[in-house]
Amino acid sequence: MTGVEKVAEYLEKAKIFYLLTAEDGKPSGRPFTFFLVDNGDIIFLTGQHKKVYQQMKKNPYGELLASDAGSFMRIDGEAEFFEEDSLWDKIVAREPLIPRLYNDETGFKVALFRLRHAKVEIGGAVKIQDSFDLN
Repeated sequence: MTGVEKVAEYLEKAKIFYLLTAEDGKPSGRPFTFFLVDNGDIIFLTGQHKKVYQQMKKNPYGELLASDAGSFMRIDGEAEFFEEDSLWDKIVAREPLIPRLYNDETGFKVALFRLRHAKVEIGGAVKIQDSFDLN
């Protein structure tokens, strides 16, 4: 199983994961539920109008945390934003609500990102069971 497959499987089980950023030297976290695997990348989505987007544009380093059945997964990396219209159909297939949130009428725009230079740790309360570079 590849690192991307391990991460995707864990995120599927966890259902909700948290992205931690910083603003003015203070931590800031929020829940995420959307991710998409495409061409060996794990892609995340937020809105350009959201605080998390502004924080990551200013300081692209963050940490993603997920927990499932007594274990946790931590991914430290650098957010790389990109645009790729060809992903839209895959995004909508994965989460049909997205076009109702992000459209010309609402004025909200999607921001896609992936984590680069990412380090992954999967473990429990006492020990890290697996660690690897994601990309």
